[in-house]
Amino acid sequence: MPVGSVSQMMRDLLKFHEKRGGFPEDLAKLEGVVWERKNRPFSANNRALNHQNYYYFYTRLTPHQFTLWAIQTGSSREESPTWFLAASPESCRRWKGAALPLEQIDRIVPNPSLKELGVFGLIEQPAVNLKNIQKATGLLRNS
Repeated sequence: MPVGSVSQMMRDLLKFHEKRGGFPEDLAKLEGVVWERKNRPFSANNRALNHQNYYYFYTRLTPHQFTLWAIQTGSSREESPTWFLAASPESCRRWKGAALPLEQIDRIVPNPSLKELGVFGLIEQPAVNLKNIQKATGLLRNS
């Protein structure tokens, strides 16, 4: 389930932060710390990963802040939402919208402005308090 995967990615990034004191520079750094080591097909300097029909694009803004795009790429992409998350260990701001047309995917930026998110048709969802990491596992399931 794609929503579960976004929630799992958030959980894993928070676990890494808890273990190392900061978010990873790229997704490959999760291997051996939170993820078991595998030959994953990372792209974009290890900041992007295709997993379960979603394209994840991660950017560490500071050691304690990151952004994450989750864009459906599979056959049911038209029925699946696009997500954008801006998170810290304390909170997560979330935007959700319709599937991005494939020709727009190359226009995403790591840290878009509110105006840019609006151009993509994403609408801000209620922020999530992440002070308790266990709450993060249900991050998107209730949306």
